[in-house]
Amino acid sequence: MKLWDSLKNLWRKWTQSEYRGPDLTENQITDKVAEAVADAIEKQSKPFVRQVAIEANKAKVPTEFWPYVFWLIDSAKQHWPTMGAMSRGALELGRDVMRETGDLPDYKGAVALPPADLEGTLDGALKATAFWAATTMSKAILGAYSKALRYWAPAMAKATEGELPPDKALPYLKRLFEAQLERNPGLFFQGDLISQWMFGVYK
Repeated sequence: MKLWDSLKNLWRKWTQSEYRGPDLTENQITDKVAEAVADAIEKQSKPFVRQVAIEANKAKVPTEFWPYVFWLIDSAKQHWPTMGAMSRGALELGRDVMRETGDLPDYKGAVALPPADLEGTLDGALKATAFWAATTMSKAILGAYSKALRYWAPAMAKATEGELPPDKALPYLKRLFEAQLERNPGLFFQGDLISQWMFGVYK
């Protein structure tokens, strides 16, 4: 019982803490949440690059063909192995973020064509990377999203000048932001996928 009371008290602190920053409109607050999510997505760039190398190593792809793995991800989507929509979308998100941040390794000039018997190994590396992106990477992004909601919810309560009770601010902000994303998925790379993660479509 004491543990449950502690959890309830912690929840109240998160949702009912007083916001002491500058006055913001509802749109400005949702923009702040969007900024936090966009930043979290970009921060997954280097981990994604690292994971590609990890999965290539696990699959025993010879190191001379690692540039080919990055070429597959970056420029040869038509050669990706069959995978679920969530995994495919997550792999596309990782690719887009690598490109945008400049973290994509410079594989050009180093791509060696692998032998035909390596195709299954390469497919395994891509599928494993996609699975990581759809699980570990998505959890990191959603964690940052949840943190942003908790941080900005008190500001939303203040923005409504008392019309919105503090304990209702977080779910209201969540609905407002996700409705905005649904209308404009171009807010983020692979915005449709991000919104599906937020809506729990794949959970």
